[in-house]
Amino acid sequence: MISEENKRLALKAISMCFLYNLNNQLKCNDLFGCLNRIWNSVNFERSQEQGDGDASDTAKLRKLLLLLLRNLDSEHLINLSGFRDLREVRPFIHDDSISRQYLGGPFDPTSENSLTNEQTVEATLAHQEFISSFDKLLEGPNAKNKKRFIEKLARLLYVIRSNIAHGSKTHYEGSHRNEEICSYTYEILKHIFNAILDNGLFKIAAYGELKRTGRLFTPLVEQNDGQFVGEASIMGGLVHSSNSIMFDEFSENLEQIELDLLEFKTARAIHNIDVVETMPRTLYELRNAENETQFAWIYTRTASITDRLGPTSPRDREAQLEEKVRTFLLSLVGIKTKYQTTQEKMGGKPQILFPRLTIQEGFSIKYEGNFENGTFTHPFAPNFISYISEVDASYRSLFGRRDEHPPFVGRVRGAIWEDLQFNRRFYDGYSEEDFMEVGLNMYIHLVGEMTGFIALWACHFCGDEDGELWEQVNTDAIPNA
Repeated sequence: MISEENKRLALKAISMCFLYNLNNQLKCNDLFGCLNRIWNSVNFERSQEQGDGDASDTAKLRKLLLLLLRNLDSEHLINLSGFRDLREVRPFIHDDSISRQYLGGPFDPTSENSLTNEQTVEATLAHQEFISSFDKLLEGPNAKNKKRFIEKLARLLYVIRSNIAHGSKTHYEGSHRNEEICSYTYEILKHIFNAILDNGLFKIAAYGELKRTGRLFTPLVEQNDGQFVGEASIMGGLVHSSNSIMFDEFSENLEQIELDLLEFKTARAIHNIDVVETMPRTLYELRNAENETQFAWIYTRTASITDRLGPTSPRDREAQLEEKVRTFLLSLVGIKTKYQTTQEKMGGKPQILFPRLTIQEGFSIKYEGNFENGTFTHPFAPNFISYISEVDASYRSLFGRRDEHPPFVGRVRGAIWEDLQFNRRFYDGYSEEDFMEVGLNMYIHLVGEMTGFIALWACHFCGDEDGELWEQVNTDAIPNA
């Protein structure tokens, strides 16, 4: 499984490629850097759960691609953009780490220095094996050939990644060739990132005439290789102009926007909508009706038109959003203090079912499940449930949300899971006479951990990925800190 945190990394990396006018070598370099972090993370999780983590980056990348691409139909996979173009590159793609051994530098098609036939075979083996596996999959699109193709694709991509990271830029022709190779590689990387984002590059979150009730749904969705796949929501504002509605992420009046999730078969279908909308679109993280993370394009405005005195600057809107986040963090400090100083079991709900997390009262302390889904049993469950409810009420009042479930439940589950990894001895590992004392100490500790996880999630709203705002607020709230 790809964690939500890794999906957010992928979202940020691929969004930068769409946002900025980068050449293909820079795009590929950035995307490979992100993939590197993801394959290390996935490998670590596998080693923790199954004890079969791999040491080499090529093996990690291979397993990641098998995880992402193995369920794709073979014929669909072979026809994705980039593969056929990469197959036709000539001269063959050389592994520059091998070329350096014989030439003292990376392969350069314009150089008079050349490799022997034997050396060329060694340096181009990854590309030739990729071509062979591509041809076999084309001839026989079955599971065995698909697996081999994905494995050879992983090896070739790693060669290209290494060439980009360590290659020479001294020869124009060499750089031009690298740019051509990277243009095909970028297409392939987009498919890989699309798989990480659950096909998000082929989804649009609609809020206006594209919704099922809108006049554009039939011609631009139903008759354009598209379909409705569910409902979702996002924080922001809708700006009404003379002839359209526009989404504004930094609206002064934040509210929960209800969206229709639409999925399309081709990029051409989405382009057909671009022509009609004539607005830029941006990739966003959303929540569906089941409070699950989704990714999709949203058409957005480029400037503020709500203030009659003139546009509100992005900096001012960001400052307003940061102030809301700061206020929420301050409320977290107070809620945390209240519940950590509560030394007795509270009355209230003994059980609550959230999406992928159940919290229930019991005469034991245990967590059953995994990082993505589990049941947490604890004698102080009513306290935890009351704590989550109070945090959710603060969040709703400040941000105007109307979610069915608290959107930070995944962070609560993450705090419990992390505590289980570091303090496993306390889960079913205590004596009966120490049960309530252990339970109380764990409860106090976990309230602090949950608060920290929720705070970092909130900091993400205003671009504070490192949680510096939470560190400042939490420190300021501690006397003599």
